[in-house]
Amino acid sequence: RRSLPTQEAHIVTLDLGAGTSNNTLDIFLASDKQIVVTTVEPPAIHNANVFLRNAVFRRLSQLSRRNDTLRNLVTQTMNPENSLNLRSVKDLLEVISDLGGEGLAAPIRSELARIWPGVVVNKVRAVRELSTASVIRHVAQKYLLLDVAELGGVAFDRQIEKMVADMEPLTNCKEGGAYESVFEIASHLAVEVAKPSVEAPRSQIGLAS
Repeated sequence: RRSLPTQEAHIVTLDLGAGTSNNTLDIFLASDKQIVVTTVEPPAIHNANVFLRNAVFRRLSQLSRRNDTLRNLVTQTMNPENSLNLRSVKDLLEVISDLGGEGLAAPIRSELARIWPGVVVNKVRAVRELSTASVIRHVAQKYLLLDVAELGGVAFDRQIEKMVADMEPLTNCKEGGAYESVFEIASHLAVEVAKPSVEAPRSQIGLAS
């Protein structure tokens, strides 16, 4: 993480891979653009939801580390069977507001609003499968108060599977459904990343899958 600011590039894309270690979550949270890549299979959708949940609670843990009461509430909310019956970040913020007023809850709401991930659905075989991102967005909004962007999908492409099996670099793929999908998503992200370029000449994209 410390070497990233020294990289001479307009855009740095980091493939964070699977898992929710603190380092992975911290890099994801520190990124200018946060992207979660999933597929339509239920386990993958579940993992995407878990990743976002862990990212939110990692940030909440950081925000509450100097306040014993807040830290205890965050820890309890992470436990689905907690005694306070806290089931969501909304529940947590309501309790925090009751204890310390909106003055205590507002800064936390503001920090959580800075987490604005996008979802990309991989190996899409039919248009209806793009609704996978909508499912993740609904769960994130309801339980985590996250505003998740639906970035689109990458079409299933058998030539990609063959390239992976042959250990051929995917950068050699210059045509096909998957290539066109990735190009479209990347073009959209490049425009978004370029918007604050006057103030911040380099952006970092955290890519979790």
